[in-house]
Amino acid sequence: MLSTHPFFNRLLHHQAEQLHLKEEKAKGIQVAEWLVAQKVDVVLVKESLRGKGPAYVFRDAGIELRQTDANTLGKAIEAQ
Repeated sequence: MLSTHPFFNRLLHHQAEQLHLKEEKAKGIQVAEWLVAQKVDVVLVKESLRGKGPAYVFRDAGIELRQTDANTLGKAIEAQ
């Protein structure tokens, strides 16, 4: 799930700490809003976000969601 991952990877191999990990509510939406502020174009997810708050945040910002079953970032990128 998007809101429980401690780190996020950005292409160019930049890793950023997940600042909302300890939040009690709306972690996923806060993470999505943070990613929007980072001006990402695509977010890869392991689980579908369909019908969940972050999916709406990404849609409204024009960010593409892609679901992957890859176990590593490298494999996920290769599969794209």
